[in-house]
Amino acid sequence: MKYIVNIIFNEEEIFDATVVDDYVKVDIPSNPFDKIEDILDMNIIRKKCLDRLMLCRQFEDDTGKKLDNRGLEALLKESSIIDNVNGYILTDSVYTRDFILNNIRDRYIYISNRFGANRKDFDFVKERYGDIDNIRFYIEGNTLSIDIDEYRQTIEYIQGIIELVSSHRLSPLEKMLYAYDIVRDRVYKLESGDESPYKSRDLTQVIVGDRIVCSGFSKILGAVLTELGIRNKVQLLRNNVEGNGHARNVCYIRDDKYGVEGIYYMDATFGSKKSEGDDAYLKNYEYFARSQMDMELITRGIYRDISFGGFSRKMLEDIRESLNSDSLRGLSLDMVRAINGVAHFIDGKYLIARVMYDCMRVNEEYMEYIRKCVKRYGELMFDNTEIDGYMFLRILYNTRKAEFYDIGGKYLYDGNDLIRAVVRKEEKKLERSVMGFRIGMDENSFIKVWHDDEMAKEINRVKVCKVLRLGLNKKRESGK
Repeated sequence: MKYIVNIIFNEEEIFDATVVDDYVKVDIPSNPFDKIEDILDMNIIRKKCLDRLMLCRQFEDDTGKKLDNRGLEALLKESSIIDNVNGYILTDSVYTRDFILNNIRDRYIYISNRFGANRKDFDFVKERYGDIDNIRFYIEGNTLSIDIDEYRQTIEYIQGIIELVSSHRLSPLEKMLYAYDIVRDRVYKLESGDESPYKSRDLTQVIVGDRIVCSGFSKILGAVLTELGIRNKVQLLRNNVEGNGHARNVCYIRDDKYGVEGIYYMDATFGSKKSEGDDAYLKNYEYFARSQMDMELITRGIYRDISFGGFSRKMLEDIRESLNSDSLRGLSLDMVRAINGVAHFIDGKYLIARVMYDCMRVNEEYMEYIRKCVKRYGELMFDNTEIDGYMFLRILYNTRKAEFYDIGGKYLYDGNDLIRAVVRKEEKKLERSVMGFRIGMDENSFIKVWHDDEMAKEINRVKVCKVLRLGLNKKRESGK
């Protein structure tokens, strides 16, 4: 039997052992200054096992519920754990580094804290643990643990995108579009049959490898948007027809430049390029910054949200009706969870604390605050500002200018490309008119805006500036 030992410092944690896959996970409360041999002393462990089993059996007698005690029973039969330890789990603390250096050098150590996919957390981890080569970490976006070098590669990739996008004075929507274009510059590729599914789904794995599916696309985009200061989350969905899952990004955007505030959806997977060398995806923005209703229409309603707890128009109506009383009695627990999920996403905090719900009463002032917040959440999610044809043209035009400056040969910057990205496709004319979609601009309207705003002249000026800048850079490099 193999063991994973979870060492818990300075906590009143009950000793326990549970079977996890092919291992027994042993939770051991410990003083940070103990030696590993003392922590894993079998005489002490057997006594703790017996004490724990007695408590479990008492619980079974009182409740009639059967507990899985295979882990505890396996420990009782062991003569030694140390020889069979596969790895140690430790929580990051001021004691952890010294404990590792003094005790554990020949087994993997897993730091149980979940760190962020950002430079600040990486620098902290590197400073504290960078010289320990048998240590692994968990970061946001990953299910599997990674080593310090994989963590570094993850951060460098994300920071490369951040630096590129942040080098221009872009509005939130323009930053979002630039990041969207970069992330979807990948071809969807499922892992092979003998590979781990996380190879195409974990943030680090899709960054360092060549496999990527919807979960991978949305995690990269989510990590980038977070670092750009755009509130977002990976939205998990269930296909009502086929039963499989899907993932995309949902963002809370407030952009004063365009007068936009609301919840918008993006699907970098469906918007990604279809093959290497394909640039047609840069003329297709069907899945960028869509309203909830638009995304429903595009996907024919086959996806069911499982991230916002079923917060729908229908649930919103039921919630608002329930809040007409002077208490929370009319709200179901599912409604409260859905409200809190949306509240945490938009405002960063829960709206209805569990203690409020348990008591079923709050004062009238706070009840009115709840009503106003729920009304606002509904407006942001279901009645947000529509990004019409003219607005999207301006967003694309300003973003493409920055993209052209950075990578001119890739991001084409002329009228024909923008026309293809903005003008309605005739085969979807009816669908677009039903949606009132921003790209529902006919060609005559586009050409009028194009000339009225002198976009063609501005494009020529940008191209001339870029040529001059390239010439100047070449001169500097040659030292002339």
